[in-house]
Amino acid sequence: MKWFKHYDDASASVKVSQIVDEFGLEGYARWFLLLELLSSKYDGETTIFEIHFSELSAKLRIKFTKKLDTFMELLHNFCLIQLEIHSKVYKIECPILADLKDRDFKRARAVRAKNPPKIKIKDKDLDKDKDIYIDQKNMLTFWNSLDIIKHGATQPLLKKIHSKMNSLKKDGFAVQDIELAINRYANIINGTEYFFNYKWPLVDFLGRDNARKFYGENFVVENFKRHGNNKSTAQERQDAMVNMENPYAKR
Repeated sequence: MKWFKHYDDASASVKVSQIVDEFGLEGYARWFLLLELLSSKYDGETTIFEIHFSELSAKLRIKFTKKLDTFMELLHNFCLIQLEIHSKVYKIECPILADLKDRDFKRARAVRAKNPPKIKIKDKDLDKDKDIYIDQKNMLTFWNSLDIIKHGATQPLLKKIHSKMNSLKKDGFAVQDIELAINRYANIINGTEYFFNYKWPLVDFLGRDNARKFYGENFVVENFKRHGNNKSTAQERQDAMVNMENPYAKR
């Protein structure tokens, strides 16, 4: 597509305003740089594109993968695009291009934005993604059932959960072990006999060594129980964190 419409009040839209609030005018510029890149590949029909990291980072002037992923995931969360990341390839769906298309496409065939043709994915990659999705979704459902902090099943969150779970698996944790640690943690923060009540989000619990503190020999339930002393709750919580680092320390 040679050009696309840029409305004079584009910066006043809710979604674009959210980009500016999050990333400033740099984010505004990168959003329209992304539209330029996608429109150059737009054939007037499908609004799904697969773009390699090198091309996308060069266009948006972002060198680092983490920063690029953060920006793209924010656009996904604001419903400006639909995003999937497979290794270094970004699969981007941008239906708004159908509304912004230039006059060269006015007589083109009807845009199939609602039912775009499926992009072929190798069977190996498809099976891998399917397994990842199941593990992530099941873990999130289990977490949400325990009344800690409830999360929606967004794709960026599921990817973070997958990364944290992989780290734990490398240390010998099975899925059942992670669930056991979560269950112990939920029992403590929801139990009246315990003073420790700090609630981590799921990703933070799986990281920062928190899950490890509620599993195996690292877990000592007595460290979290209320005791008949004059210590404040804050002091008890601090002592508990110290004891989690050294589960055999004397109280």
